[in-house]
Amino acid sequence: MKSCCFTGHRSLPAGRELTLLSEKTKAAIENAYADGFTRFIAGGAVGFDLLCERLILEAKKQHPDISLAVYIPCKEQAYKFAPADKLLYERLNAAADELLILSNTYYSGCMHVRNRRMVDDSSLCIAYLTKPQGGTASTVAYAKSKGVSVIIL
Repeated sequence: MKSCCFTGHRSLPAGRELTLLSEKTKAAIENAYADGFTRFIAGGAVGFDLLCERLILEAKKQHPDISLAVYIPCKEQAYKFAPADKLLYERLNAAADELLILSNTYYSGCMHVRNRRMVDDSSLCIAYLTKPQGGTASTVAYAKSKGVSVIIL
């Protein structure tokens, strides 16, 4: 089974820019599916991760062989989420085909470990990257260093 992971920023654009990002992400998912990718991995974070999880579940309606795996860095990931984001997180996790919790407790670096695990388990990475530093940039650099194909939206 070919796996594709997502990485992106927690802050998303608004209005028309968000619509365009969603359309580009849907197209990237469809193209990946056409190339034989059926397992999609997201990290459960607010922003791009939750957007991708929702889009994968939508795509699954047309392509029932698609699966969504959510890699959770620690059980407390959603502890500080806004109430609406926490509800969305819980709803999407409940609909996921696979939920992998990497640690029972938060520790410094657990997000980094989660990101690397997603890349290690993938051969394609779809990224929403607008800044040259931070967790998303680090994950994209790691994917490239491991020979994982990267699509930057």
